Amino acid sequence: MKYFILLFSMFLAATANVLAQTASDYYTHLGIGSHVTLHTIGTVGSGWADRSTTYAIEGSDSISGRKYFREKGSEMLDVTGETDVFRVFWLRKDSAGNVALGAMNTSTGSSDIDSAMIVSAGNWFPNDFLTKGYSRSYPYGNQTMQDSVLSVTETVNVSGGNFNNCLEVSTTHFDSAGTPVFREYQYYASGIGLVKNVRTLPGNQAHTDELIGYVTTGVSNGAGNQVPRDFSLSQNYPNPFNPSTTITFSVGTYSHTSLRVYDVLGREVATLVNEQKPAGTYTQKWNAASMPSGIYFYRLQAGSLTETKKLILLK
Repeated sequence: MKYFILLFSMFLAATANVLAQTASDYYTHLGIGSHVTLHTIGTVGSGWADRSTTYAIEGSDSISGRKYFREKGSEMLDVTGETDVFRVFWLRKDSAGNVALGAMNTSTGSSDIDSAMIVSAGNWFPNDFLTKGYSRSYPYGNQTMQDSVLSVTETVNVSGGNFNNCLEVSTTHFDSAGTPVFREYQYYASGIGLVKNVRTLPGNQAHTDELIGYVTTGVSNGAGNQVPRDFSLSQNYPNPFNPSTTITFSVGTYSHTSLRVYDVLGREVATLVNEQKPAGTYTQKWNAASMPSGIYFYRLQAGSLTETKKLILLK
């Protein structure tokens, strides 16, 4: 009898695991407030300065009587803090777990559906992406796009965490002569979304984006915020840095939270956060352009919990 129960339990666990694997598990969680943030180190000679890119589900709208989540992609330059919205997509999860695209606006960055192109095509991120070797081609303006699934078992190690069994998907644009003019490799982790993006074409835009922080809402508490596994303070990225760096931290309960920076003499030189925070994972930038090179310490306090780490400003 015990043997039967064990086998039945294993069957249920395996079944649940299979049922859980849908394309939507690998895309950014479609819940308002969810987001992933990736950081880019600028490339000498290219037009890419150090920046952070955030893909956030900021709201929902009705398109043809169906609810779609509005995802905004935006970039913020490390040095100036200038922010630019470079795309808005309207997405939903269908009954099979595919991520469907309802409308898109990549020209103006407007979040108004009236200024977007309504998409009647099927899936933006289909369940077929879970199968190694899957490939699809489709027109994109005067070019042709091709998505290819290169792996479903990739291991990705970035400052935002270590992730196993990631999807590796390449996206290539071909001109009318069949010449590749744009190519990116995206890595998606289950339950989180995009954790790494590598652009190789065109050559003067080659760069890598790596996850530094994320929030997945609607999965844990009534407030709709991610409840982290633990109170935690991540190592800043990049480190050493000049002049800006990003700090990711998590708080497990609603509490007064502070994040402060100190010099080697223990003098406070910056207050980055000082407010009530719901449970969640957050990213915070520090621009130290006015500070001298040296070793500094940043300290997180949430309620009675504290943690301190070292960072290095190298000019």
